[in-house]
Amino acid sequence: MRRSALIRDGLVVLGLTACCWFGAAVSAHVRLKNPVSGSYLKWGDPTDVTVVISAIGSDDITDGSHTPAIQNAIAAWNEVGGTTAHLREVVTSVQRERTDWEANDLHMILFDEDNSSGYFPEGSATVAVTPIWFFSNGRISDADILFNGARFEFTTSGEEGKFDVQDVATHELGHLLGLDHSGWAGASMYPYVDESVTLHRSLSLDEVGGLRHAYPSASFGKITGSVSREQGGGPVAGAHVVARSADGRPARSILTNTAGDFTIFGLDEGTYTIYVDPLDQPVSPSNIGGGWTIETDFGSARAGTVSVTAGSTHDLGALFVPPSAGIALGRNSDNYPIACVIGETDFVLVRGSGLLPGSLLSCSDPDVVIGEPTWNGWSVMFQVTIPPGTPTGHVDLEAMSSFGELTILPAALEIAPQAPVVMSVVPAEGTIIGGTDLLIQGSGFRPGARVVLGDQVYADGEGCEVLDSSTIQLTTAAAAVGTRDVVVIDPAGPEGRRVSGYSFQDLPTVQSVFPDAGNSAGGTHVTLTGVQFSSGATVFINGVQQAAVTWIDATKIEFTTQSSPSLGTQLLEVVHPDGTRASSSFEFTAAQDPQLHLCSPASGKRRGGDVITLRGRSLPRELGVWFGVDPDTGTGGVIATEVTWINETTIEVVTPAHVPGHVDVLIMDMSSGQADTLSEGFQYETPPATGGACLSVSAPPGAGGGPMLSFLFGLALIALASRAAAGAGNSLRRAV
Repeated sequence: MRRSALIRDGLVVLGLTACCWFGAAVSAHVRLKNPVSGSYLKWGDPTDVTVVISAIGSDDITDGSHTPAIQNAIAAWNEVGGTTAHLREVVTSVQRERTDWEANDLHMILFDEDNSSGYFPEGSATVAVTPIWFFSNGRISDADILFNGARFEFTTSGEEGKFDVQDVATHELGHLLGLDHSGWAGASMYPYVDESVTLHRSLSLDEVGGLRHAYPSASFGKITGSVSREQGGGPVAGAHVVARSADGRPARSILTNTAGDFTIFGLDEGTYTIYVDPLDQPVSPSNIGGGWTIETDFGSARAGTVSVTAGSTHDLGALFVPPSAGIALGRNSDNYPIACVIGETDFVLVRGSGLLPGSLLSCSDPDVVIGEPTWNGWSVMFQVTIPPGTPTGHVDLEAMSSFGELTILPAALEIAPQAPVVMSVVPAEGTIIGGTDLLIQGSGFRPGARVVLGDQVYADGEGCEVLDSSTIQLTTAAAAVGTRDVVVIDPAGPEGRRVSGYSFQDLPTVQSVFPDAGNSAGGTHVTLTGVQFSSGATVFINGVQQAAVTWIDATKIEFTTQSSPSLGTQLLEVVHPDGTRASSSFEFTAAQDPQLHLCSPASGKRRGGDVITLRGRSLPRELGVWFGVDPDTGTGGVIATEVTWINETTIEVVTPAHVPGHVDVLIMDMSSGQADTLSEGFQYETPPATGGACLSVSAPPGAGGGPMLSFLFGLALIALASRAAAGAGNSLRRAV
């Protein structure tokens, strides 16, 4: 951890750099603190913390996929319940193309490829850093995330020897929100990362507790108490106190203060078992930021069970821990969390000390089956079997020596689902303008999955839908020409990928059919809009070539329907001379097409309210009337809310308000979709000119022009003062 502080005029502004280190692995939620005042770091308005993903990206990633990877990391934090914290991505090109990441108004996520930031000198083992700037009361003024592109390589496609962008970004966003490293080996805020690890993509319950502590939005349960030594009774500072739920899963944690006191925050209703563990390995005091006093010269201890209800505080009183044990699980040379896949048996190796024959090994979740361990002094090897149906999440490992000494490794194992498998994408190609309906077929698809297609993210329920464990449905967004991988990412982090699974092509496409229904006897005039329409194109409905096809340009075709022997929705195809096809649909109905002949009177006030008569033929009772529609698509316009059907040839309408000018009038059968328009059928009149006016602000009697001048000058002073304050803030950001 590197820190800088500048004290000026009694105001303390501190800069702290939260890091993610490279090692064999990357750890109580722990809050970042002002190391001088001890105040927790937090945003003044956590509901709208803006972040900007640099458009420059990484030298290692040429397809722009760093953006959806970081967006998925942002989504992981935004999906936490019970907190007011929310990250909002700013997507404007002006902001994304900025390079002045140090500016207070910009919280940027970018790849530093040449150590221009100065945070990554030659030989640096830091994979990413989050410089955070804050005031003495802990209020964060700025935070940015820098990836060490000068020293390391990054990937979004699982390339060996490169760090996963989403995994690292999830960790660093926790720092940006004010969280320090976690004492849990499996948490996203574990302080080490390895190229082979992606499970930090999904948050642990420790991170959930951290956000609820910093930015609560509801009333949760709390557990309080104090930790003291069995021998001598003195308080233990920085003891790691963990609440484990009734199903054996670590749920929340906290560090004790210098007096040994603790409060575990953000607990859901339930029963919890408490234990105390020293923060020695694989997470150690050196991994935690300033402001904390952490003692590790004591042993692990279980400390009883307590039931928690919403909004309640339960005091456990004094908890006592034994002297340091001769047995310890966990070293940062292991890659945590250790993934254990549901329905499989895996071999696991955990390093530590004092891991001698005669010791006992167990898992906090009784459903997890631990095989007979092999003790080797500095390590223990064993099999782990995860029965089918076991919930995902973290579990603790415990070991007890033959002398009865206990050691606990919080969240050492992460029970993970089978990685999704993407077997096929149908269709395998579509238009660059988007709108293509895809079916992604495979296995292992779970609710909450996200699909990455190029630079777009489709979340379950927000752009795609997980229909079942083997099928996902989505509609493509617009994209540039090219072939893309189709990636399905499980909520826990594992992913499945269909390399080059979908191709965006510049294909002919029908975007609108207007009207999209007509009488089965034929004779309906239809306009098609789209892209890449070729001269000489023909139109077929249900295989029948349509009449009077007129190519207007590459975006518009008109035709007249032929009679249809059957009713209902039919396939509409535009067939181009080169054989390419663009498809949509058209519906034939037995009802006559409505026809609109005139509006009387044909003009009225722009504010609306005029009663006019529309005359035509086959006017249905369920009729909608719009003013100012697009004549080619039937979209837009303003609907009339008062329509009275007189008979099949006459209706009365109260005009809605509209801007002046001639407008097209649309009538539509609301039950069938049959429609007709009257081109420039109504005119909204421009009101007559009534002379000019000047808006003035009167000064108080007897004040003359002084108050207005003073008011304007006062605004100028305020603006100057704000600018001066902003300038001072910028100068205070300088690291010394």
